[in-house]
Amino acid sequence: MMSEARIHSQSSLTAKIVCYMRALSYLEAGPPVANDHLAELFLSPKARKRIQSAEERQDILVNESLPANYSYITARTRHLDQCVQQALQEDFEQIVILGAGFDSRAYRFADELGKTQVFEVDAPTTQEAKLKYLDLGGIDIPETVTYVPVNFNQQTLAETLLPAGLRADAKTLFLWEGVTYYISAEAVDQTLKFVQEHAGPGSRIAFDWLYARLPAGDTSDHGAAMASMAVAAIGEPFVFGIQEGSIDSFLQERGFQLLANYPPHVLQDTYLDDTFPQMYGFMVNTVAEVLR
Repeated sequence: MMSEARIHSQSSLTAKIVCYMRALSYLEAGPPVANDHLAELFLSPKARKRIQSAEERQDILVNESLPANYSYITARTRHLDQCVQQALQEDFEQIVILGAGFDSRAYRFADELGKTQVFEVDAPTTQEAKLKYLDLGGIDIPETVTYVPVNFNQQTLAETLLPAGLRADAKTLFLWEGVTYYISAEAVDQTLKFVQEHAGPGSRIAFDWLYARLPAGDTSDHGAAMASMAVAAIGEPFVFGIQEGSIDSFLQERGFQLLANYPPHVLQDTYLDDTFPQMYGFMVNTVAEVLR
């Protein structure tokens, strides 16, 4: 796992990579699959300049070993966007973004939010960087958005989210994107326990996870070897996974009911056309409801 010193001294590198992939997807020809028009705001001037060229974007995707990551992040972004839009249509009262990174949904969907409260939870360094980019980009922050800084190594969600105004009786959507595989099994269980105990009837959690065989050393799935080396090289290695085929029982044991599950081939078939390269073969997206 990323060291305590690092996570609280600089913003997450993997969060920046996600923005890079989202920006690439948005700028590609034709209607964007992942419609994150704000992702570019969070890139360095050098990265922003590079992706403006169609030739450069193609070179990045073909020659820099990123196709599987690009397809996965594009599909995941679209899937979670739809989870948020559905929650807003169903009048969810709260949205909690755990490990928000450079998530832009509170700003992209500002017109649809209405009175829905959004809580963005992350390390102070990442939040500070995000606020700086939003200010430079001239993005208005909706009054319904609350930033919840948390030291993940020293504070619990109860110690931070509840004082920030989270209502434990309200119908809430929790987004947990790109987090589970970087934290310990104990931390995953603690987070799910908090959600199960501090969310009203009908609340949901949408999250992604990877097959347990990858952290255990099996890199046979498509893109696994390269992805594992890449995240380890930047100090954010894969440490947690769930056994393939066991997500239903995993959730039931923790007080949740499985609503939807998207293993790699299903996620790709649902959200991408055949112009996209094959995505990672080890990442799964799941939506579950809190049992009461």
